[in-house]
Amino acid sequence: MKLDADVATSTALQYLSTAGYRGEWIKAHRCEYDDRLHTWSVIVDVGVMRYDFRKVLVDDDSGKVVGMDKVEQR
Repeated sequence: MKLDADVATSTALQYLSTAGYRGEWIKAHRCEYDDRLHTWSVIVDVGVMRYDFRKVLVDDDSGKVVGMDKVEQR
């Protein structure tokens, strides 16, 4: 593991901020490392009035964002 959870979370938050999500509304909820894929999965709430979660994938080797998906709520 090259990155730690703080760096992966910071990278995800910075990416979302530059992608057009308002920084004051962005809140990180969970950060997990996947040994198999060597990626960090950061779950972030980008919602203003209600929860609206995104999963941002950060590559452990390069430190770059490699994907983002909307997390479906039940």
